[in-house]
Amino acid sequence: MTKPHRATLVALHLSVLFFGLSGIFIASVEASAFAVVLGRVGFSCVALGITLKLMGKSMVPETSHLPLILLGGLLLACHWIFFVLSVQIGSVAIATITFATAPLFLSVLEPLLFGESPRKYSLPLALLVLCGVVITVPEYTLSNQAAVGTLWGMGGALTYALLALVNRKIAPHYHGVQLSFWHHAIVVAVALPLVWQEGTFLQGMDWVYVAGLGLICTALGYSLFVRAQQGVSAQTLGLVSSLETPYSIVFALVLLGQIPTVRQLIGGTIILIVALVASRLATDLPEK
Repeated sequence: MTKPHRATLVALHLSVLFFGLSGIFIASVEASAFAVVLGRVGFSCVALGITLKLMGKSMVPETSHLPLILLGGLLLACHWIFFVLSVQIGSVAIATITFATAPLFLSVLEPLLFGESPRKYSLPLALLVLCGVVITVPEYTLSNQAAVGTLWGMGGALTYALLALVNRKIAPHYHGVQLSFWHHAIVVAVALPLVWQEGTFLQGMDWVYVAGLGLICTALGYSLFVRAQQGVSAQTLGLVSSLETPYSIVFALVLLGQIPTVRQLIGGTIILIVALVASRLATDLPEK
């Protein structure tokens, strides 16, 4: 893979910035994880569908690509449900910091699945990310909410890593808005029966927060994210996406008044440094 174009990295960084806002919206909603995910993709599906119509893009994928698109949608559904649970049980900081373990999974899975040699810096930087996570969580027992939130966050990281690998295979064939629309439609199909069975729905201001979550963090952010995947490796994608952690911590401090602990600040700082180094290395890679 040739070195990423700078415009591609800008799109990637913007998508991560919008993702960083998602924890703020989620923390402001009183509804269940399933209801939050359904509301999120409901708004984003409408926005993406309208965008596709205006762009004149096809709303129907090729039959041969359906299995990968379906798999991507299912992984996205799991990722968002796990992330919401991590925010609700742990905190915004816990959810985003533990989500940053995705590079660990990518560093192992991408070379295995694509027959590539891992970049020499990927695994060491990913291990530094793990150090940041270990420092952040004070107690690893199932009776501790932070620990349980961490487990959900790591589950979200694993499904995110798998989604990145699936999208790397399918993204070159479609516009980012198309792929986002199909993935979100699949998430709606997964979440709707769960919400119906659970019987919990959005109330009052929940609609406003979920609308912001769906339109800004999801429709816009995810479209930029998928588009960026056409020009970067999944390992680079995962490492740069670690910036979501410090973004979220700052947003939670300013907008929610959630003051991070010293451990969270140390862990978040480590992750921020790793993400910035990874982004710099990505732009400096020679052509292959």
